[in-house]
Amino acid sequence: MTAKKTAFQVSHSRLTAASLRFRTREHISTNPVAPADLTATVYLALGIDPATEVNDAVGRPWKIADGTPLRQLFG
Repeated sequence: MTAKKTAFQVSHSRLTAASLRFRTREHISTNPVAPADLTATVYLALGIDPATEVNDAVGRPWKIADGTPLRQLFG
């Protein structure tokens, strides 16, 4: 006789399967994110255009972020 699983046991098994997929990093190969992308995302979240350039002491322009913002995080 097989006992029925409770709602907690079912959701726990789904969570475990999801964490196993996370640990295998299969999603990383389909959507890689670089540190520069995270930097650009933070600037965007703060309301600063990631394409902004600032000048150093010598007058050379520097981009504040080289990456592409992760706009899908903002829905």
